[in-house]
Amino acid sequence: MKKVLFICVSILLMCSSLINAQSMKKPHLMVIPSRALMHQMNLLKVDESMGMRIEIPDYNTAFLNTEFKGCIAKISELFADRDFPLEMLEQKLIAGQNDLKPFTVDLKIELNYKLVGDGLEDAVYFELTAIDAYSNKQVAASSGQGPKAVGATTIELLHEAVLNHIDKFAGDVQRYFENMYDKGRESELLVISEEFSLDEEIDGVSTSDFIDEWLSNNCVGGSYSIDSQDEMSFSVSQSMIPLFNDKGRSIVAYNFYQPLKKALDARLLNAGYKTKITRGAVGDKAGTKALGMATITIISL
Repeated sequence: MKKVLFICVSILLMCSSLINAQSMKKPHLMVIPSRALMHQMNLLKVDESMGMRIEIPDYNTAFLNTEFKGCIAKISELFADRDFPLEMLEQKLIAGQNDLKPFTVDLKIELNYKLVGDGLEDAVYFELTAIDAYSNKQVAASSGQGPKAVGATTIELLHEAVLNHIDKFAGDVQRYFENMYDKGRESELLVISEEFSLDEEIDGVSTSDFIDEWLSNNCVGGSYSIDSQDEMSFSVSQSMIPLFNDKGRSIVAYNFYQPLKKALDARLLNAGYKTKITRGAVGDKAGTKALGMATITIISL
């Protein structure tokens, strides 16, 4: 009887694990060329219009190259075969999305490859790097060189080179995402004031302490790190936010910190101040970290 009960419990646990594995969401990915690959193709455009030298990848021109287009498609296909939801870079560009606007994905898969050989027998060396689109941190990497072959296309050689590495790489990506599912996604917050002192107390509580308390109550696991704090600024990193809202949609930092903005507006109204919220950083770094960072600025009414 005990043996039968043990077998039944084991089967139930296996079924439960299978159901959980099937219901676990996978990260949305986008395969993009690395800056090294774009440099190799002479497709990094220089923009100095904002007073700074910025190299901008010319993705539109890159996709006119049949070999390049096929290589990106092949790597995307390998991830699609493993049931990862994909956003296609070329389709975003065709739809008219600006190169500089962040694509809302969980992870970017950067691809670099190079043909090696003597022209008779060739192989492809590749590098795959998974980048968290919110924190810009590397979370997985793989590289290697495939077997040499005669008469094979670069696309075929790339496929052979990546095939022996893709399962481990995809597993690393999935494990990282599952960890975020449990512990939250890393984000950053910057609160700055033009005139109002964050140390000034309202109803016996400073605005800095008010922000601190809000983060403690709303970040996943109450997890965040105060990087710097003074009268005019409050900087936070590694503030963990949920992956999804109650409708199952991905949450970006700008949306997560909207309730804090509203709470600050209500708090500061009688003092003659309000707030505005911006996606990403401001100032010299405006537009960067647009998915994983929000900036709240306190201004006069």
